[in-house]
Amino acid sequence: NAGEAITVNFKSISAPYTISVVGNTQSLTDRLNENPGGQYWAQRVRKAGLRFDLQGASRITLPAAPDKRVSITYATVVKGAS
Repeated sequence: NAGEAITVNFKSISAPYTISVVGNTQSLTDRLNENPGGQYWAQRVRKAGLRFDLQGASRITLPAAPDKRVSITYATVVKGAS
């Protein structure tokens, strides 16, 4: 039992939770609204008073994952990326 926290990668994290997602903002929003998981959260927001915000950004910085946890099965190089 984690109590008031959730465990991610063996680390306890307390609310508020932030999830960063990389991709097309409109496509990701549409897919979230259409799938059962997204519909579940929308229902929880309405019935339980949870807060759930989506924000688009043209650029984000994410921390690097530890080498022992990274397993890349597919990747392509983006030309001109820094």
